[in-house]
Amino acid sequence: MKEVPLACGGATGRLHALDAARAAMMLLGLVLHAAASYITTPLGDAWPYRDAHTSAVLDLPLFVIHIFRMPAFFLLAGYFGALLYARDGLEGFIRNRLRRLLLPLVLFAPPLAILVGTGFLFAITRGTGSTVADVVGDHRDGAVSLMHLWFLWFLILYCATAAVVLFVARQRPAATGAAASVLRRAGSRLLAPAVWIAVTTLTLLPMPTPAIDGSTSLLPPLRTLAAYGAFFLFGWLWRRSQMPLDSWAARCWQRCAVGAGATIVYLWVLIARPVTGAWAHPIACALMAAAMWCLVLGIIGACVRYGGRPRPWLRRLSDAAYWIYLVHLPITIWTVGALARANWPAVVKFMVVVTVTSVVSAGTYFIWVRSSVIGTLLNGQRRMSPTQEGAPA
Repeated sequence: MKEVPLACGGATGRLHALDAARAAMMLLGLVLHAAASYITTPLGDAWPYRDAHTSAVLDLPLFVIHIFRMPAFFLLAGYFGALLYARDGLEGFIRNRLRRLLLPLVLFAPPLAILVGTGFLFAITRGTGSTVADVVGDHRDGAVSLMHLWFLWFLILYCATAAVVLFVARQRPAATGAAASVLRRAGSRLLAPAVWIAVTTLTLLPMPTPAIDGSTSLLPPLRTLAAYGAFFLFGWLWRRSQMPLDSWAARCWQRCAVGAGATIVYLWVLIARPVTGAWAHPIACALMAAAMWCLVLGIIGACVRYGGRPRPWLRRLSDAAYWIYLVHLPITIWTVGALARANWPAVVKFMVVVTVTSVVSAGTYFIWVRSSVIGTLLNGQRRMSPTQEGAPA
C-alpha cells in the first residue's frame, strides 16, 4: 500500500494523522456534551436538563460538529479495523476487538450509568427546583441506555459483522481472491464521494427527520445502524482498496468548502421551507448526505496533509482520548449541576464546564491511568517509543 510517508509515520507504520483525527472526533464529544445544557434547542430525552441560561451562539457549532463527528469516527474505525485485520489476521482481529471494545463497555457502563443518572438528577433538582421523586417519576421508563457508550456497541456490531463476513470469505478463497482483484481495479470509482453521498441519502430517507437518528439502545434501529455502517464500510474498503492516504489531502479545503455550502443550503431548506410536499424530505436528506461526506473527507484530508509528522504531545493526547471520552460525561453533568444556580451567561458556564471536564479527565489519565492496567486495556501495551508502535485499533 503506497501511502504518504508523513501520514504513516515514515517507516514505523504509525498513522499519526488518522490517529490524531480519530482522537479529535472523540474529544469533540466533550465539547458537544458541555454545550448541550446551554443551547436554545431542546434535546428532549437525549439530554434531559437545560440550564436557565442558554445562548444561540452555542447552537450552530453543536449542530455543525454533530454533522461530521460520528461519521468521521466510524469511517476511521473502519479503516483501522481493516488495517488491524491485515496485520493480525481474523483471530487477532477478534481478540483485539473483544479486549478493546467489549471489555471496556462491560466494565465502564455500570458505574458510568450510576454517575450519569445521579448527575442529571443533581442538575435537574438544583436547576429547576423539582424534587427527586418528581424527576425520577418523569424519567422512569425502564429502558436500558448505553449513554455515550453507544458508539462502542455500534463498533462491536460492525466488527462482529465484519468477522462473520471474513470467516465466510476465508472458506471460499477463490471467490475472495476474485473479489479482491475487482476491488483493487475499481477502487477509485467505488470510493468516489458521489457514490457514498447517494448511499447515505438512501439511508437517511427512512429517518423521521433528514439527519441520522441517535440511539442508546441495545437494539438500535436498523436505519441508524445502516447510516453509520456506510461510513464504517467506506473506511474498510478505503484501506483494502490500497488507495493512498494522500488521495484525500489534495482537495481537502475544496471539500470542506462544499460541505459548508451544503450545510448552509440544508439549514435554509429546513428553516425557510422553499420546498414543500413530497420532495422536501429527499432534498434535505441529499443535502445532509453531501454535507456529511464533504466535511468528513475534507477534515480527514486536512489531517493527512498537515498532521502527519509525529509529535509527542499529540501522540500522548491521542492515547488519552479514549479514557477522556469514557469518563467525561459524569464530570460534565455534575459540573453543570454545580453551576445550575450561578447567574452567569451561558457561554461562560460552557467554558467553565469544558475546562473542568478537560482538566479532570485528562489529569486522571496522565496521573493514574496511563501506566496502569486500565491504560494497557484501552491503548494496548506501551512501547519504549511512541513511534515504534503499530497502527492503533
